[in-house]
Amino acid sequence: MIYFVGYNILWVLVRGILGLKTCGRGNLPQKGKVIIAPNHVSYLDPPCMGVVVRREIYSLAKKELFRISIFGEILKAINVIPIKRGGAGGNSLKKVIEYLNRGEGVVVFPEGTRSRDGNIGKAKRGIGLLVVKAKAPVLPVLIEYGHNFFYFKSIKIKFGKLLYYNDFPENKQSYETISNDIIKQIKKLKEN
Repeated sequence: MIYFVGYNILWVLVRGILGLKTCGRGNLPQKGKVIIAPNHVSYLDPPCMGVVVRREIYSLAKKELFRISIFGEILKAINVIPIKRGGAGGNSLKKVIEYLNRGEGVVVFPEGTRSRDGNIGKAKRGIGLLVVKAKAPVLPVLIEYGHNFFYFKSIKIKFGKLLYYNDFPENKQSYETISNDIIKQIKKLKEN
């Protein structure tokens, strides 16, 4: 219930006030497991994804955000999973795999953190690990802001085609290869 109330409030704010536009949203499956993999430029990226996806999803956020009691409770209510950055997020990743195996959608920012300069950064291996262990398809997503993302005029979100990585063994090399390819596919969306 709280999830859908929050969704509608965000929809009005993001869609109406910020002029959000989407391209290729038909590529997003409305059911079944999927890792939604957008680039990360702004604090607005998670709520924007929540608005455009139009299905209940889960996402990850740094554990420190949950220390503020009321804010932490709100994050939990809207399906945000705390993750420890810079180290092994073992329990959090297990929880994400569990949600994916239940047929849920999960937003995972491959870069693991916001870009400081607006450019798409290097991928962390964690998204590759999730893909291999959950055998989940990946939807690359590009989030673009106006000329200057601090004073943006509009937000455009481009959805790519689903990516499948079914034949990779469970090892660090596979995780890295997949993670790098996901970033490459997000960058291709920028070129089109």
